[in-house]
Amino acid sequence: MNRSLKHHLRWWPAIGAICIGVTAPSLNPYLLHVVFMVLIYAHLGLAWNIVSGMGGQLSLGHALYLGTGAYTSMLLFLHFGISPWIGMWIGGILAAGLAALIGAITFRSGLAHDYYVLSTIAVAQVAMIAVANTHFLGGASGLSLPYVADSWWNMQMNSKLGYVYIALAFLAGGMVIARRLDQGATGLKLRALRENESMAESAGVNVYREKVLASTYSAFLTALGGAILAFYVKFIDPHMVLSLDMSLRIVFLSMVGGIGTAFGPLWGALFLVPMDELTRVLGGSKLAGLGPLIYGAILTLVILYAPKGIGDLPRLIGRIRRPAGNSADIPRRTRRLFTWR
Repeated sequence: MNRSLKHHLRWWPAIGAICIGVTAPSLNPYLLHVVFMVLIYAHLGLAWNIVSGMGGQLSLGHALYLGTGAYTSMLLFLHFGISPWIGMWIGGILAAGLAALIGAITFRSGLAHDYYVLSTIAVAQVAMIAVANTHFLGGASGLSLPYVADSWWNMQMNSKLGYVYIALAFLAGGMVIARRLDQGATGLKLRALRENESMAESAGVNVYREKVLASTYSAFLTALGGAILAFYVKFIDPHMVLSLDMSLRIVFLSMVGGIGTAFGPLWGALFLVPMDELTRVLGGSKLAGLGPLIYGAILTLVILYAPKGIGDLPRLIGRIRRPAGNSADIPRRTRRLFTWR
């Protein structure tokens, strides 16, 4: 691949971010809402992808870390007046600590793969029940954020445009972190243990350490996204931010976009979130169950026909259009648009 072209293609995410920043002010409030949800879910999927995509440790309990960030930042603001810009980092540290604790118990005990999946679900469900029965945390009724003033410091804005810029900035930051991890020694080690854990360990990789580190990175970024989502919605309850449904949403968009690729969660969010919003608007309460049904159908089709996600469609289309007997892969410059590997 041409070195100059390769260099320029690396900048396309930045160009996309600039385009969003420039065009966002001209959008109406509803479209701004859709753009925000795409960006925040892409951020959450990107965070999940670090431990489950790069490291191969499937987690179905990431709602625990999202809820930790959401509840910590909102409680600190409500009871102590601490700005969410500070509270979100505290929530991120707490979520990383939880992930390290869970990882220390499960990975040190030799629990992996299926058992790790079950343990993440169990811990998240226990947390949801505990929060729902704790009055200080708002109980089952949740926590509401009273409007104070139009203030960036308090992350309360009259326009949704400010939230779009915040989500865009954090998504860009998350992508930079994920790229550094993926292209560095950590990414190499994570891919090695994902492909063959025994061989990675025999090659000198500290499997336990790398798994715990990946889960802490992932939890920290997830908690930041949870705090932003909480202050955007201005209301949280256990079933909203700690439920299995929230964890599955994050997993689904990552799987549809492409697990293990940096841009996969973004493609998944661009495809699924607008579709979900359109279904909700057109169907209303009469077709409340249509969204999950479509999610399941799309995920089934992706697993059957594009197991590497919709980010792999250019290669699949190239194979279909290529004459029989030609096994050459799609040009790398095209594939580069969908993954930075």
